[in-house]
Amino acid sequence: TIHMNKLHRKSATLNNQREVAELIEYMIREKSDGKSDFKSFVIDNIHKLKAKGAVALVTYKVSEEIKEALIALKEQGYKAMVFIALKEENHEDVKLSLGKIGISIYIIDDVIRTEVL
Repeated sequence: TIHMNKLHRKSATLNNQREVAELIEYMIREKSDGKSDFKSFVIDNIHKLKAKGAVALVTYKVSEEIKEALIALKEQGYKAMVFIALKEENHEDVKLSLGKIGISIYIIDDVIRTEVL
């Protein structure tokens, strides 16, 4: 299940490859217009999960606010991970600080490049 921090919050349950492709198209077409505090958004939506497990955040850049949300998820017993889309930034500081506490960080371009190889 995907929860999107949009001006009008949106959720989607993905059950097959077609639904994943439709979601990707939606995310490409639609503007990222979420106005709410990201940490609050995460905390508000965490109760919708059926069990404590893995939670992945997809963002273009990791801000202090997103770092705090990831740490809060980790402290609540979730396996937190983040996928970062912005390749022009240096993410080594983020990888180092969050990696030390067991939060996985993936640069989307690196993941795609690995899949292609």
